[in-house]
Amino acid sequence: MIDRNAMLTSYLLIMATLTLLVWSESTWGAADPARGATIFQSCTACHSTTRGVHMTGPSLANIWQRKPGTVPDFSRYSDGMLRTHLVWNEDTLDRWLSNPEALIPGTSMTFSGLRDSQARQDVVAYLKTVSEGKAPARPRAAA
Repeated sequence: MIDRNAMLTSYLLIMATLTLLVWSESTWGAADPARGATIFQSCTACHSTTRGVHMTGPSLANIWQRKPGTVPDFSRYSDGMLRTHLVWNEDTLDRWLSNPEALIPGTSMTFSGLRDSQARQDVVAYLKTVSEGKAPARPRAAA
């Protein structure tokens, strides 16, 4: 015979464990735009997050949901960047930051990639908030 109380207890334990695992992953692994702003500091040698302010690379102020190679007033795109049919979003930016050359062969960007998945998620979250006009203040460089 089936012991209904034992079965219910097992079911509740399983559900509680699954809930805890899902909650823990979403809390611990959540992207943080403020951390992304800090990590992005290493990108500022080539990229601005101010609209229309281009450097070696284009301004990243409004790249969200934009096709690569289409930032107005920036003309130094590689052929690979101009030929791609991607759109910048969480997935494509994560893949780009992981290994630009693998995502868009022939890119002129010399950055080899950011290996840490959490750091990439944080930078992506930061770039999204920049495009939304809600970016956290970037930390000031140490004097």
